[in-house]
Amino acid sequence: RRIEINLESFAAVEISETIESPDLDRATSDPYAAMVRVLEELHRLGYRRPGLVLEEALDLRVGGKWTAAFLRMTRGDEEIPPPYLVAVPRQADFDRWLERNRPDAVISVDRLGLRLLKGRGAKIPEQVGYASLDLDGDLPEFPEVSGIDQNSRLVGAAAVDLLVAAIQRGAKRCSPHPVRTMVEGSWRKGRSTQAVYRDWE
Repeated sequence: RRIEINLESFAAVEISETIESPDLDRATSDPYAAMVRVLEELHRLGYRRPGLVLEEALDLRVGGKWTAAFLRMTRGDEEIPPPYLVAVPRQADFDRWLERNRPDAVISVDRLGLRLLKGRGAKIPEQVGYASLDLDGDLPEFPEVSGIDQNSRLVGAAAVDLLVAAIQRGAKRCSPHPVRTMVEGSWRKGRSTQAVYRDWE
C-alpha cells in the first residue's frame, strides 16, 4: 500500500486505489456506483434478498465504498442478510451464513462468492444468483457471469489524460490536492443470474 520513491523529477498518476502513499492523482472505476448498479439490476430481475460476500482487505482497498453503498441502499430492510465480510473466508463459516440467511443472490468480487457457492454445491442461477463487482478481474472458469464491467480501458485512458495534463502543466511531485477521476462501470447480464418470477408483482 506504500511505495518509497522520490517523485521530485516525475509526473505520476495512479490507476485504481491501491497505493496509500504517496497520494497521487488517480483514475479509477467507481466502486460505490458499481454496487448501486448491481443492486438495481438484481432488483429488476426479481431478486429481493441479495447477500454481500467480501474479504475485508478488498473492501478496504476501495475505501469501504462497496459496503457503504450496500448498507445505504438496503438500510431498514429486515429481509436483507447482513454482509459476510471477513478477513479470511472459510467454507464452513460461509455455509452457516448461507443457511441462516438464505440470500436469493450473492454479490462478490474476485470469484470469492462464486467459489464458496460452488463449494457448497449450490446451483447457479437455479438456486441462487451470482453477480460480480469486477468482471475485469474475474477468472474464466465460470464464463458469462453477470456483473460490473469496470471499463478498465476507459480507466487507463483517463489515467493517460491525467498524466498528459500534468506533463503539459510541468507538474512534478505529489500535488497537495490530488485529482480523482472516476469512470462508471457497465452492467453485463450473464448466465449467473436469471429473471425471478414473482406472482404478486
